[in-house]
Amino acid sequence: MSETIYIAQSDDWSNYVALYGWKSFKIKNGSILRIRGNFFTRRAAMQIPKELSIIDLEEIEEICRTNKVHYLKISPNEGQNLKYLEQFKYKQTKNIDLAPNTMYIDLTPDTQAIFNHFSNSCRYSINKAKRERCYTEIIRNPTPKEILEFYKVLSYRAKKKHFTILGLKDIQKKVESFGENSFICNIYNEKGQILGAKFFLGFGDVVWGIHSGTTKLGQKSTAGYKLLFDCVPYFKSLGYRKMDLGGIRDPRLKNLSKGWEHYSHYKREFNGKVIYYSLPYYKWFYSLTNVRATPFLSALPVLPIL
Repeated sequence: MSETIYIAQSDDWSNYVALYGWKSFKIKNGSILRIRGNFFTRRAAMQIPKELSIIDLEEIEEICRTNKVHYLKISPNEGQNLKYLEQFKYKQTKNIDLAPNTMYIDLTPDTQAIFNHFSNSCRYSINKAKRERCYTEIIRNPTPKEILEFYKVLSYRAKKKHFTILGLKDIQKKVESFGENSFICNIYNEKGQILGAKFFLGFGDVVWGIHSGTTKLGQKSTAGYKLLFDCVPYFKSLGYRKMDLGGIRDPRLKNLSKGWEHYSHYKREFNGKVIYYSLPYYKWFYSLTNVRATPFLSALPVLPIL
């Protein structure tokens, strides 16, 4: 399969994160560097860029110096030669901005072969939801009303699981930026009551699972498994070759990723391929008065790993 370019390396993502004040710079190899801040704290970030050469790193650092960046964090791609970063005095950190791994389902086999590759319990859960007459609705480029209905489901799950979401405006901006490559997928019981929902963004040959939510009714069903499987033939028909489910619990971050297990178990049931990225690297360019020289905990609005 062709090399996957991370969704945060897209022009549509640049349009989205402009909402948060990030200015995007595309270097000669096509990768995108983003800068945000003011005179006192200006920081830069690159999330899973193409493999960076010595020449690329020189170009990146020139942009940072020209824009008076104090701090840069790079989350490398899996093929990155880390010796180049170390040669430029970057240091590794466990302060992550996104999960340093991801799991994807290969959409190139036929739908039945994909189904057969799932775990026994996953296939059972899908068939159980079928027997209960659950059905899926997939909305492309959703309207403001449809976004609001999805956000209600997402908010319920966030409150239940005690995690933070960025707000309704964030979802609206993603849809505005990606347009026809944005999708809300809902699943209902036979009475028409919503059980769960997923939000996807497409870029290149990959469709990325960005957000998901489950209602109180949905928590008592296996509808979430059928929802994801029902998305397979739909996204195949649009020409996507991978469905990226996002990160799972990472053995390199035992304490930090402990809380990820509740959704990691669900994802593992689909037997997708897991890719591990390097932990991020950072570098300071200028000293800041009264600021400790430690990495910022956040460099970009994170790609949700839920």
